[in-house]
Amino acid sequence: MKLIFTLVALCFSVLLNAQKAGTLDKSFGDTGVVMGSTYSGECRNLLIQTDGKIISTGTGGYNNIGGFLVVRYNKDGSTDLSFGDSGRVATTLSQLGSNGGYSALQPDGKIVVTGIVVLSGVLGQSVALIRYNTDGSLDNSFGNNGTIINDLGSEIEDPSGILIQPDGKIVITGSLHNYDEGSGPNTIYILRYNTDGSLDAGFAKNGVYKEASLDPLETAGAALQPDGKILLGGDYEFSREHAFFIKRYMPNGTPDNTFSGDGEATYGFGDAVSHISSIYLQDDGKIVAAGSSYSSSERNNATLVRFNADGSADNSFGTLGLVTTEIAGYSSEIKDITEQTNHKILIAGNKFDSSTKDSAKFTLIRYLENGAIDSSFGTSGITITDLGFNEQASSIALQNDNKIVLGGYLFKLAPPYYFVTLARYNNDDKTKKQIIVQKIKRYIQTHNNAQATTLNTISIYPNPAQNILHVEGLSANAKLTVVGFAGNIAISQQLSANSQYYNLNIASLHAGNYLLKIETNGEVVTKQFVKE
Repeated sequence: MKLIFTLVALCFSVLLNAQKAGTLDKSFGDTGVVMGSTYSGECRNLLIQTDGKIISTGTGGYNNIGGFLVVRYNKDGSTDLSFGDSGRVATTLSQLGSNGGYSALQPDGKIVVTGIVVLSGVLGQSVALIRYNTDGSLDNSFGNNGTIINDLGSEIEDPSGILIQPDGKIVITGSLHNYDEGSGPNTIYILRYNTDGSLDAGFAKNGVYKEASLDPLETAGAALQPDGKILLGGDYEFSREHAFFIKRYMPNGTPDNTFSGDGEATYGFGDAVSHISSIYLQDDGKIVAAGSSYSSSERNNATLVRFNADGSADNSFGTLGLVTTEIAGYSSEIKDITEQTNHKILIAGNKFDSSTKDSAKFTLIRYLENGAIDSSFGTSGITITDLGFNEQASSIALQNDNKIVLGGYLFKLAPPYYFVTLARYNNDDKTKKQIIVQKIKRYIQTHNNAQATTLNTISIYPNPAQNILHVEGLSANAKLTVVGFAGNIAISQQLSANSQYYNLNIASLHAGNYLLKIETNGEVVTKQFVKE
């Protein structure tokens, strides 16, 4: 009994000391904000390692080296001096220009970054892909000494997303157009690479899929479904209306015409100009598209559209699937999106002091699951960070401790002009509270023999295991979740009714210790196992 009171007191202590969600985390850097000072550049994407270190990828350079820029930070915001050249790596693919952008983290910790390169003798720009080892060095086992360049035959070949499949294959999405084709790209492309960097001949046409469109279009964001299908987001500028679109493709690279009846879901905005920046696949299969749309007040507003898993508009979200947020007197946009474990939606975006997009400010907004703004977060659901210059956010990431990191850049009217800028914000201290509550619950259950029956009936084997972990003794509709010791969810599967025996595929996991959380028969049982 004394232990219970101790744990309860500790829980209340955590609650009292928690910082308000949406405020700057002053333990990060000096003020909650970290800016690069020994290099110039922009953060275009954020990655969080399992050990909590933060990776910024984008474009920039130092010491006359420029192009793709990767910077790694420790959890406290200090530069990780063990990475690359004092925490940073700049890679030049061509003296004519190369820029990095979207990135992904492989399960083995290697970093894959896609972008563009301008080559001598090749009209326009080509798609580029670089893979770095965990220490920041180029991975010479990948492509040509760590780099890959593919010319798809157009002048502009913008990548808009990158995905890592469970089998290690890499998917890049983007759009193509030529300089003289007017207002936007007219062709979608999807590339799939094998783990060594070669194009996957089993995908589409020798690893390359192209889909022409008569309407100007832009692509932005991609997601991978658990069944291997690929989701691609973008926007149209029809002659009659603007629209967000989501397209779905089969694992072999062909359009999935079962999605929304013809492989494409759209949400029209009529004459209002709209632009999509990112998409996010929720745990329940719903798809959120994020960006901006022009309002009747002649400003851009932060805009979310949610689709059901079949491509229809989710009428339970906002107004018939649409949520727009107006910041009084200003234009605003959404650049990136993520979701908390409680299904609240976090967005990174920008507030602009004028329609010319000068004096932008980092903007962070949290929404409830139904699309309403979460008034418990920041100031009435919104946090704006003003650093006194033109600062724009491009990416958002949620750490294992539930804190929120925004990445982007700050622009000053003096060399080096652009500074990689990160800001970290407090969040609801769910992680610590849940751990404490779980300890109390487990203590009570253990001493009341609440779990005795379930613990005795459920078994896992072999342990250690290599590719398959056998689970026996499950009841109806069990849920299995594999969690790494750093707290990251590695596998989550909901089983069908009466799945008393189940073979869990763990081949994609790295060697190490894991916890298998089994939710069955109204109880939660945790088993530890080792992946060889």
